[in-house]
This record gives sequence, structure tokens and C-alpha cells, in this order.
Amino acid sequence: MAALCVYAAYTYNSSSTYLINGQIYGTYWSVTSTKYIDLTTQKRIKERLKEIDLIASNYNENSELAIINKLPIAETVVISNELNYLLEASESVHYLTNGLFNIVMGIESSLMGFGPKLNTEIIHKNIRWLKEAYLLNSFELTKHQEFHFDLSAIAKGFAVDEISKILINEGYNNFVLDIGGELAIFGRKLESSWTIAIQDPSYQSSQPIYSFSANTPMYLATSGEYRNYKYDMYGNRLTHTIDPRTYSSIQNKGLSVTVRNKASAMLADAYATALNVMDVEEGLKFANSNNIQVMYITSDKIYFSESWDD
Repeated sequence: MAALCVYAAYTYNSSSTYLINGQIYGTYWSVTSTKYIDLTTQKRIKERLKEIDLIASNYNENSELAIINKLPIAETVVISNELNYLLEASESVHYLTNGLFNIVMGIESSLMGFGPKLNTEIIHKNIRWLKEAYLLNSFELTKHQEFHFDLSAIAKGFAVDEISKILINEGYNNFVLDIGGELAIFGRKLESSWTIAIQDPSYQSSQPIYSFSANTPMYLATSGEYRNYKYDMYGNRLTHTIDPRTYSSIQNKGLSVTVRNKASAMLADAYATALNVMDVEEGLKFANSNNIQVMYITSDKIYFSESWDD
């Protein structure tokens, strides 16, 4: 999975909390808890992270997703319950956002240098709607056209949801889980609330631009372009987020988009990507119409949706 830019950070007192961390999906993961996380739970967390990689990574050539990406047109394959769940969730956000959340642009991302390298020359065309690309019916998937899935804008959030379930089921009620900037915040930090700090995207350091006390449970995801970009041979700036309407890098004045959700990091992750494609005015209108908590950071101002309740 491709790592999104990381802007969100949490503060904690190392003398009163316990921290475990590691590397996964080309980025980091960490759990900060007020209770020691036993070795059995740590093992379960690591195993689950690897299981999700074997489902949804387009970088791991042995993953379910990577195998499906290699399937020829018109072939039907039975997919796992978890991949089916991810695709159905992606479809829901796709159509709610009028196609701006699009998971079938993996070839385009790779050609722009933001995905795994393609071994062969692939003939493809721009696909506006998911129903044009494939059919998903009762856990059977049939490809209609040549495309590659790219779930990097939803799979990290899914992983956050899954690891949160493990922690809660094992009796850990006060923790902050962070997978590459996608967060789950539960409970309290001893006698006080967890404090969440949003990094200023204008600086390469971890300097915060905004912070708040988390009203938990809370899931948070951030999308942005200021670190993850390249230049083509003509000097044009290419960003890792592609606008499905133009099949080119997004061009807007927003530096980062942060979404908060009470139910799911997966949904926060997907909405953050779609809202990043929209310009600020369009994004705030969409967020207000759908009761989504969003914060846009631009070069000169911070904008909030109506439901952002600090």
C-alpha cells in the first residue's frame, strides 16, 4: 500500500503510557496505550497487519489484489469476504462523491511514478465509473476492461479499524493507534483527554498548526500533496492524487484535508481522498450536505465544515 502524507500527530507523556511500533505498508504503525500491551496481543496485531497486506496491497505481488490486477478481461474470480467488503465500501463512497473516489486508476498512478512498476506495456483507457470497469456480484468479480485496482486510499483506514477491534476485544480501552497518519483514538490518557495535533503542511518538521482534545471514540485521516509529488520531464508538478474527471494530478489550493469520523477510519480515509480532489468550496459544500467533519488547510487559512465541533 502506498503511504499517504502524514500530518496528524498525538502527544503523550512517555512516563505514563506504553508504546509499540513497527513498519508496514511502506510506512509506520504505532500504538500508544495507558495499559501495557502483552506479547500475545502484539503478535495478533502484527499478524493481522500482514494478513491485510496479503489482501489489499498492490505492491505485494502475492496479494489477492495484485493477482486480480493481472487477470485478463472477462475472466471471473471468487474474492475473499474482506476484499469484497473493501470494494463494496469503495463503491459506496465512489457514487456518493460523484466518482471522485476512484479505485481503478492503479495503472495511471504507476505510470506517473506513484505505484508499482509495470512489467509490460498495458493498453488502457480512462474509466470514469466503477461499473464500467468490473462487475461485483455475490463475491464474484468480473473485469470488463483493462485496469488495476489501487486501494491505498482506503486500505490503511481499514487496517486501523481492524487493529482497533483487536485492542478493544483484548480489553485495551485507552489508546491511540496510528498507521501512517490514519488514527483511531479511544478512551482517555489517564486523567485527561488525548490531545491530537495536526501538522502544519507548510513546514517539513512536525510543527503543529492546530490541536484539539479528542472526544472519543474518534477516527481521523488526512490527505495532501505537499510531500508526495514528482516532476515530469517537462518540469510539470505531478501529485500522487489523480482527479478522475481529468486523469491528471489535482490542481487546487488546499495543502491538506483532515476528516474525522465516529465510526470508521476506513470511511475517513476514503472521504479524505475524495475531498482532497475537490477544491475547498466544493469540498465544504459536499461535507456540509453529508454531515462530514472536515478541515481544509490552505496556504493562508483553515476552513472547517459545519459539523466540526471543536
